[in-house]
Amino acid sequence: MTGLIMAAVLVAYAVDNFQLRRQVRQLLADREKREQREREVGLLRLMRGLLAMRDQRKGE
Repeated sequence: MTGLIMAAVLVAYAVDNFQLRRQVRQLLADREKREQREREVGLLRLMRGLLAMRDQRKGE
């Protein structure tokens, strides 16, 4: 009987571990996507600022 309970607990831990690993992978992927978007937005802002400075100097 003890062996059966131990086997059931082991299976439950394995299933929980699988779910947690999947959740961690998803969170890491979401973070990577968010960081990539932030980099792209930062580059766009930098480019707009540089273009604005160029246009401003042309106007002088």
